[in-house]
Amino acid sequence: MALQTFKSKIIERKDLTDELIILSFSTPESFSFKAGQYVQLKIERKSEIKWKSFSILNPPKIKGHIDMYIKLINGGFASDVLKDAKEGDEFEIKGPLGLFTFNEKDDNEVFFICVGTGLAPIHSMLLENVERYKKINFYLIFGSKTQKEILYKNEFESLELKHPNFKYHVTLSREENWLGKKGRVQHYIPLEVEGKTFYICGMKDMILETKELLKQRGAKEENIKIERYN
Repeated sequence: MALQTFKSKIIERKDLTDELIILSFSTPESFSFKAGQYVQLKIERKSEIKWKSFSILNPPKIKGHIDMYIKLINGGFASDVLKDAKEGDEFEIKGPLGLFTFNEKDDNEVFFICVGTGLAPIHSMLLENVERYKKINFYLIFGSKTQKEILYKNEFESLELKHPNFKYHVTLSREENWLGKKGRVQHYIPLEVEGKTFYICGMKDMILETKELLKQRGAKEENIKIERYN
């Protein structure tokens, strides 16, 4: 996909929690991307300018805008600007970027493993490909701290009901009143890894530990694909 730089406006803001927001940005008709890619957002704070990377949350088949799933960090350069962002605000965007994209030639079983905002590129890939590749079995293992931080739970449950080739699993690490899976995502990766491809997205420690466990079980390097957020 051709790299573009363009002016964009926020067309919608959703506050999920005190720390988590979704911002929808307008895109030109010529803009296209692959599921799993990201863009860079030009952030200006006082006299300083930085380009910050955000994965695209929505699938490419949705045209006219891109969604970004953003965790607001106290004192963060981008967070200090985006916490007050509102509809109509204008930003400069550059993209698409990134190689963390789905390969239809992958094995017959594909596992997506992620925590927190690491769900964004995986959400895009699943919504783009589950229905398209019915002969591939897709699994999503999503980890979060609490129930209020589970993004798109209803959507993934509906996707699971609609498509027999998709299975959805959530595990929470800090929720006492939770009857589902508990603990970290690493606890729920398969013991048998032959014939499986793994896409892992999130923070450094989770990725390194998950990758090491998979390699110990015999997974090949080329079957482990990662996107790190720090």
